[in-house]
Formats: sequence, C-alpha cells, structure tokens
Amino acid sequence: MDGYTFLERLKEGLPYKKIPVIFLTSKDSQEDRSKGLEMGVISYLTKPVAKDEIISQINNLIAYRNSIINRTIYEAHEDQQPDFQFVKQFYDLLTDMAVNSDFSIEKAALNLFMSTSTLKRRLKNYLDSNFSDLVKEFRLKKADNLLLNSDYSLEQISVLCGFSSLSYFSRSFKASYKINPNQYRHRRDIGQSN
Repeated sequence: MDGYTFLERLKEGLPYKKIPVIFLTSKDSQEDRSKGLEMGVISYLTKPVAKDEIISQINNLIAYRNSIINRTIYEAHEDQQPDFQFVKQFYDLLTDMAVNSDFSIEKAALNLFMSTSTLKRRLKNYLDSNFSDLVKEFRLKKADNLLLNSDYSLEQISVLCGFSSLSYFSRSFKASYKINPNQYRHRRDIGQSN
C-alpha cells in the first residue's frame, strides 16, 4: 500500500478522520506534492530530511492546533448561553408543534421570533442539520416509542406523530429503521412472549 492509499483508508475511519498527516517520502515531483496536499496532508517532507526539521514541523502543528482549540473553546464559552437557550426552545417547540402535519419552517420561525433564514442558519450551526430532517427524526423517535410502549394502531401513531398519511409514515420509518413499523412492533411482541 502506498502513502496515498493509506491516507484514503485513514480518512474513511471516523476516529482517524481528523488526525493531521505529515508525509515523509522520496516522491518529490510537483505532481506528487500537489496530490498529497489535495488529499489533506498538512505537510509534505521529502527525503533526506533532518530530524530537527521533522520535530519543528510537528511542534508547529501542535502549537497551531492548540491555538485553534483554545480560541474555539473561548468562543463557545462566549456563545454558550444563546446556543443552549436556542436548542432548548427549538426542541420545546418540536414537542408542542411537530404533531401537526402542517408544521413548517415558516411556522417554527414565527414561533421563535426569527426569520426563516436565521432559523436555517442556527439549525445548521448548533445542530448540524436542517429543519425537515430534525422534524422527521423527532417524529420517528416518538413513533418508535409508541410502537414499543403502546397499543395504538399504526394509523393512530402516524397521526399522533404528525405524519400526513400512513403510507408516508411507513416509508419514512422503513427508510430510517430498515424495517417497516408492523415488523418492528412484531419483534417487540415476540420479545414480550419469551
């Protein structure tokens, strides 16, 4: 495996995705350098290289990352209250309003006293998602709970969770859970009988 393949594999794994990589290689053509840098290599050192140069590169990288981390922590601390307050208000609103199948981002923005574009931006910044995905996820979690802990029919559950139709509920549930709601509930019933 060459260094490029190794880097591709490294970046596939979630725990290693953010690890900074320094290439130490004998390939020193401009094409090789460009390819490495485009793939996300932080520094590209060609052999022969002095031990002091490698240590300096690593120390500079660590110092730079620490300064970014410290600045991010400081900024997060400065914004912590509005961040927490917004997230809580949004989820409180979901709890109250997501049962309505006509709940929209415009209605949410109106209830939160902000413009639609501001709400979109805050959802992306604070929850790293968009409105429709968050609403659907909230509704599906509620449906999951009702399927496991109630005897409501699927149609009743779809209404209680704000889905506009039973077929839309079933499609959404299967897309998320890889199993249809009836089969999901059937697994619960089998578990209880054992």
